[in-house]
Amino acid sequence: MRVWSGADGSTSSKCTGANGDLKGPVDKNRRRIWSAQDEKPSRHGDCLRICTYNCRTIASKADQTIMNETSTRLRFDVIALQETKTKETAIKKTNDGHLFVLGAKVDGKNVGGVGFLVHRRIEHLIDSTEVLSPRLAILRLRIDKRTTVSIINCYAPTSTATDGEKDAFYKELEEVTKNERSYYKYVVGDFNAVIHEESPATARTGPHGIGVTNENGERLMDLLEACNLFHGNSFFVKNVDRRWTWENPNAATRSEIDHVLTNRKWSLLDVSVVEAFRTGSDHRLVRAKIRLRAKLRRRDHFRPPPIRLPRYDTSAMEVAAVQYAWQEAQDLTHDYDLLVTGLLHCATASAVSGRANSRSRIDGNARTLLQQRAAVYRNSASSLLERATINKACRIAVGESIQRYKDTRLKEAAEARASLKRCRKDLNDSRSIIAVMRDAMGRPQTSRTKIEEIAVSYYTNLFRSTVSVSRIPTPTQEVAPRIEEWEVERAIRQMKPRKAPGPDRISADFLKSASHTIIKQLTKRFNKYLDAQRIPDQWKKSNTVLLFKKGERDQIKNYRPIALLSQPYKLFTKIILNRLERQLDEYQPVEQAGFRKGFCCMDHIHTITQLIERTREYKQPLLLCFIDYAKAFDSVEHNSVWNALHHAGVDPCYINLLEQCNTDTFTTIRMFQRELRVPIEKGVRQGDTISPKLFTTALNHAMLQLDWDDKGINIDGRKLSDLRFADDIVLISQNREELQQMVEELDDVTKAIGLTMNRSKTMVMRNEWADASPITLEGTTLPFIDSYVYLGRLISMDNNLRAEIMRRRRCAWAAIGNIREAAHLVSDKKVRADLFDSTVLPALCYASETWAENKTSTLMLVRAQRALERTLLKINRAKQRSLNLRSADMRSMSGIRDAEVYAWNAKKRWAGHVVRRTDDRWTTRVTFWYPREIKRTLGRPATRWSDSLKKLQGNDGQHWSQTAQDRQKWMEACARR
Repeated sequence: MRVWSGADGSTSSKCTGANGDLKGPVDKNRRRIWSAQDEKPSRHGDCLRICTYNCRTIASKADQTIMNETSTRLRFDVIALQETKTKETAIKKTNDGHLFVLGAKVDGKNVGGVGFLVHRRIEHLIDSTEVLSPRLAILRLRIDKRTTVSIINCYAPTSTATDGEKDAFYKELEEVTKNERSYYKYVVGDFNAVIHEESPATARTGPHGIGVTNENGERLMDLLEACNLFHGNSFFVKNVDRRWTWENPNAATRSEIDHVLTNRKWSLLDVSVVEAFRTGSDHRLVRAKIRLRAKLRRRDHFRPPPIRLPRYDTSAMEVAAVQYAWQEAQDLTHDYDLLVTGLLHCATASAVSGRANSRSRIDGNARTLLQQRAAVYRNSASSLLERATINKACRIAVGESIQRYKDTRLKEAAEARASLKRCRKDLNDSRSIIAVMRDAMGRPQTSRTKIEEIAVSYYTNLFRSTVSVSRIPTPTQEVAPRIEEWEVERAIRQMKPRKAPGPDRISADFLKSASHTIIKQLTKRFNKYLDAQRIPDQWKKSNTVLLFKKGERDQIKNYRPIALLSQPYKLFTKIILNRLERQLDEYQPVEQAGFRKGFCCMDHIHTITQLIERTREYKQPLLLCFIDYAKAFDSVEHNSVWNALHHAGVDPCYINLLEQCNTDTFTTIRMFQRELRVPIEKGVRQGDTISPKLFTTALNHAMLQLDWDDKGINIDGRKLSDLRFADDIVLISQNREELQQMVEELDDVTKAIGLTMNRSKTMVMRNEWADASPITLEGTTLPFIDSYVYLGRLISMDNNLRAEIMRRRRCAWAAIGNIREAAHLVSDKKVRADLFDSTVLPALCYASETWAENKTSTLMLVRAQRALERTLLKINRAKQRSLNLRSADMRSMSGIRDAEVYAWNAKKRWAGHVVRRTDDRWTTRVTFWYPREIKRTLGRPATRWSDSLKKLQGNDGQHWSQTAQDRQKWMEACARR
């Protein structure tokens, strides 16, 4: 609506159409519904606006986008939605800050589904949301400590439903309404009920209405009496055009079937239809304006999405840093605040990136159609066909617009060789919110306060110290060498980009772009902390984000806590790690391959598979116990870590400093609006680069108490009793009694440092020559298994690759599903092939270095790749036959690398590494070991890992292992094959 001023100073009100055409004067009694930044407050002042709207469907992304786009111009606080028709219940928070609560439809039918759209201004007032059925949902608001509001959303059965269905619905609705204990109750929705204006007015209804009271209307009247509710629509005088809420397809019948009921009649200021709100439904939105006795605390501020792909201009940063007046303070905490202020100033001055998802997902064509639809609905002479046509055109246009936006972004990311995973994350316009959580007794809780209490209780218990470990006194400390600027620069280069900032909002990308002056300031502060043997209090805080893993969403244990630490703190501990890394690595035995330079998963996978291969060939017993610890990194006691560092010979000044970094620490969890503080009394800090080293040091210190020199399997005069990859431990034995003793002893020493074995995930695997008697742990029998996924590879005692390649094939199909859209959008064959080679091929050939391949396994691998290749090219078998394309033609079209060659090259490269090892690790020992005291039985043995390498022997008859000791000769031999 616009106000036009005349030459004589008079004004007149006119409204414009979708294309800006004037539509004539506007009735002065008709209120403008569209909100704007500079809009004056409505005549009802600061009231709560509850709306009800049968949207017909918002199951698709296009429908949700239209709803979100249309609602941006509407004054509302809550919209109760009926007939959402979504497949499953979900709560999503959009990038605009609004909250979608979507209930699932009726199973097997495209009917029902109720939900809410909550404005971001009152999202902090939500106490709980509960979807009871496809026809009932409740939204509870807590205005203050004593004032609560319950909004019950209903979608009643239509008049064609059976009496049993109607009775069941109204009975459930009556029970739900009576059970609600809120002071304010509002029952809204599509009741499919008509209350005639000439019906005798009662204390529960007003004198206004349209149509003839139907059967559902009588049921609604009974509900009003049973629950002491008032019919809000009938208490306000409205023109017929402002009263009807639904029209039939031919526009011949218009009825008022969407209603607002309340137990506080005096709270209703107005109930009216908002005719300009249109999303393609045959219903119209009904809005109730409500005055509460308590003050409605709205939050108008909104934090936009975080910066995407932050980039900083180093030269601009240097200019800002030189011009900034850096300040220092004696108190470390205050001094760090001054440093952060300066760093944020330089970050703002040098930032050159925009905000995430800044481009609109709806293009100009779709917006034009939405405006045309508004004009069609404003025209009372428009036909049913015109409305149906424009509704369909809008849905298609918005859907195509969203898809084009997605395709453009994916194509740009693929051609730029950027991360498709990050691109998809940026494309998400909403994130899931926890709706329900089960407490310790297994009872579901929907109240946000209760959910927060469950999370705080769970993580407080998780991080509470449970084992008393005495601290070894630290001798007189020496002064640590001062930190040089080159150490800071080196640590910055080692930092990973695109890491989220911590509580101080300093990002890793800013530090990686740090100018000389910034590095100088950081070095000065780091030396101050090193000399004082203290850190600022800000570094003791972390922000924790809960990410759903798998399983049931209402179990708090199925969420992974991701701690976001201060990036300057991580830079500081990285400098300390660089100084201590060699010393800590030398403290570890060769059995530990986790988080060590020169070691990898393949070391232990190769060792295990070679053990299985030899014992199977020589028919020797073999028992493997795979140990799993519950929350190992979060459970290790702090004092056990400092004692282990002391035993490893670490300088006491570093021990005391690391102790300071882990003393009195806490994390904050923001599940909804409040920050929940959780103290941390044990465990290494998640996200800290030095934490894995601290854990493995503590674990090794505990396991040094084990006298296992004579336990395990004899490998050329040396016993192999266990393999470790961080907290993943495999116990190895040929005797059941010995393995039983090893499990008990390991459990005892690890309990002393706070670790607890997970009995449900600790498993035993044996071959056919081993004793089948059970292995127990504190009365619990550990399960025997035929196969186990160890470090990403399926291990079995028959060493058959069939199951592993089937698993690799499933992983490859999952990988190609992640790149399929982008690959089909890219026209450049090389880019498409690079996508396949960098994502699908590694998934298909993982751990192929350790495969004892044969013709069958190779054929399975080739067939799997050909199927993946057809998907990449969008050519099925029938089309391939019709085009008479051979496999070589397909390979020429795709340009991808051959999986068989890829796996063979990886194995040759790995074999060379194994042979040239000089640190006497188990990988090399087991490769050339065989039981010399036992004679192998007659018969052809199963395929060995080394059989395929024999073809690389030189013409002089030299064994492949001798050739591999010389890197140059090995490369020449590999090039010939």
